[in-house]
Amino acid sequence: MGQVNINLAAEDVLVPEGTYPVEVASAYAKESAAGGIYLSLDLVITEGKHEGNGLWAVASLREDMRRLLRSTFVALGVDVNGEVEIEWEKVNQKQWAKVGAPLISPELVGERAIAHVVHDEWEGELRAKVRRLVSAAEVTA
Repeated sequence: MGQVNINLAAEDVLVPEGTYPVEVASAYAKESAAGGIYLSLDLVITEGKHEGNGLWAVASLREDMRRLLRSTFVALGVDVNGEVEIEWEKVNQKQWAKVGAPLISPELVGERAIAHVVHDEWEGELRAKVRRLVSAAEVTA
């Protein structure tokens, strides 16, 4: 038998708007409800008051969304001169539909960047959203 006690009266802390140093904890290829493929990045704040809090960023693989994908890759240190091969693990249909497939290439787990966080509402809930990622070197220069 398992058991867990959860304090449901405690409010989840919403990461305030601002910039935060982050590290990629996981990277997946997923399929949107409309059938398009996108990258889903689980990020962890690495410094400051909100260290350890998670954020989520996405980048579409659609041709017309290349600018956002390019800036995300540049922020994470991927060489974007020329063609970039994006490869993910082969998974069964159930896993693909539920969580997507782990990204193989480019290797993004462990890469660091600066996340620009804004607040927006999604399905009636206020959330902290990564508007964009920039290179840490870009911020310190």
